[in-house]
Amino acid sequence: MSTRTSNGSSRPATSAGRGPAVHLSYRLRLRVDSRGWVLPRSFDDRRGFLPTYRPGTVVEIDLGRGRALRHYDAERIAEAVAQCHTVHLVSALAGGDWPHIEHGTAYNADGALHLLRLAIGRAAHLRSASAC
Repeated sequence: MSTRTSNGSSRPATSAGRGPAVHLSYRLRLRVDSRGWVLPRSFDDRRGFLPTYRPGTVVEIDLGRGRALRHYDAERIAEAVAQCHTVHLVSALAGGDWPHIEHGTAYNADGALHLLRLAIGRAAHLRSASAC
């Protein structure tokens, strides 16, 4: 692929002044109920809807002070970020403890991060497999 200059010969497209792709960056703060359960709802949206992000975006998911997460809630959150370029997971309570997960439910902050990371990996894999 090449591009034309105004009155000269063609040159490769990589040197045509096009830089690397710009990735938009977003922060998604999740709602947490009074008992510490992470909900698949946005803290910043009035109605709590989770936005679906476009391919190539960078998203930071903030679990705040959440310390428990159900697997089906993790799957719903993962669907919203399945096409993202990069997803960062942030928790105020995670401290490097061993994830405590029983029957698909995480019962500590580190377990919630681990469960969400696995769900995002599955959703991204399924999304890319269906695109082939």
